Amino acid sequence: MILSLLLFSGTVLASESTEAQKADEGALYGQTRFVASHLSDFAVDAEGTKIGQTAWFDARARVGATMPFFLGTLDTEWEINAPQLFGDMWTIPGIEDERQRDARILQILPRKLSITTQAGPYQVSAGLTTSHWGLGLLANDGAHPDWWGRSDFGDRVIRLRATRLPFSSKAPHRAELFTTAAIDLVVADDLGRLDAGQIAGQGILSALWRHKDRGQWGAYVVLRHQRERDRSRQTTALATDAFAQLNWSVGSWTLETSGEAALLLGNTNRATTYTSRTGQNVAQFGATGLVALHAPEKRFTARLRAAYGTGDGQPDNGVASNFLFDRDFSAGMILFDQFKGGVEAAAYQQLIDPDVSGQPPDGAEALVTEGAFQSASFVQPAIAFSPISWGQARLGATLIWSTAPMSQPFYTYRAGGSPRNHLNAPVDGNYLGTEINWSVTFMNMADTSARSAMLDLQFGHLFTGNPIQAGGGPQRIHHAMAIVRTEW
Repeated sequence: MILSLLLFSGTVLASESTEAQKADEGALYGQTRFVASHLSDFAVDAEGTKIGQTAWFDARARVGATMPFFLGTLDTEWEINAPQLFGDMWTIPGIEDERQRDARILQILPRKLSITTQAGPYQVSAGLTTSHWGLGLLANDGAHPDWWGRSDFGDRVIRLRATRLPFSSKAPHRAELFTTAAIDLVVADDLGRLDAGQIAGQGILSALWRHKDRGQWGAYVVLRHQRERDRSRQTTALATDAFAQLNWSVGSWTLETSGEAALLLGNTNRATTYTSRTGQNVAQFGATGLVALHAPEKRFTARLRAAYGTGDGQPDNGVASNFLFDRDFSAGMILFDQFKGGVEAAAYQQLIDPDVSGQPPDGAEALVTEGAFQSASFVQPAIAFSPISWGQARLGATLIWSTAPMSQPFYTYRAGGSPRNHLNAPVDGNYLGTEINWSVTFMNMADTSARSAMLDLQFGHLFTGNPIQAGGGPQRIHHAMAIVRTEW
């Protein structure tokens, strides 16, 4: 069998130094989120196993504080997570049974516990923290939801960081430069979890420019080394990432442009193939961008999002080239978050089933990505309008293509490497489908302040392409979510 995988997950936040500067000492903040969901049922394998989870309810609370601490500032944030209070569970058998038993257990998760202090022109920070960079392509703290979909995770690292603060200057409209060096021990991200026995360390260099009026731009370089639980499998990868977010005035309107691109190079033996027994090289590229035109007071917005990640069309050439976006990077509500997430879990169960294989192939655990966007491209035109100050309506379409033949690893291996989908049918074409998204949001009806309550009603309708329909796959999948969020 062939497994191609992304071998780096970015976890650097060069701008966290400026966020610390802006934080008020002694500030307490928090957020609660309640989500009710309904999803069309669909098969996840050729045996007709259904995902089974059609209606469910979950909740989450995050509470944090920034307070004086000796010669610096203590920053802490905790998450109280109820993954599923009630509703349907997945009917995927085997290993997912354990996941489902844990789904009803209240979880308390530390997200931040760090100390920041000033040493001359340098800001120094140490401790547990989250990371976010740019548009969240590689580094995503799980706190930046898009117009549609969920943001549930967040990269967490134990970090020692030093940032050179900008030189003082009274020159107007000057771009301020923040340079950062950091060392990380990864607690949890897309590819490594400390509590699962995976040891991942990173060295980071970054630079971020911030302009008073125009926006911000920057770049970082990360060298990562990761060892798996058995310590014999390891990955070394270098990632470079460039990001820019620039704003322009067009009369009384505002044009927002932003983009991020990343290149990954390295080698790994976490997953091997029959032609690359000792390991594979890593060569992957991903990019995303957004252009948005805002009316005064954002009463109307027209935007276009797009993303591209390389796929692995030649999995036996000794190069792992399928680019995996951070799992909190949104590409709609259904195709990756729900459909691909369920298909991945079912394929993983097949690969580890002792009745199918005496020993799971190396790297099988990397197959389950929580529905992350990968080896694909999309364009998403959308509009939003606010006829009243406390309400907004949004409408958009996401058109998605794969950048390599869509293939389910178990069925593809059994077919001698010929791409097969989740229903063990031959794959023809790379157009995965069109997702129509729309939502109605009510914000702070009794209070127009920035921090209060919000009700967000989201709807997604996926019209699948041939790679998914082949073999009797679903032609349409529908998903509805009602989200109540409060902030303070």
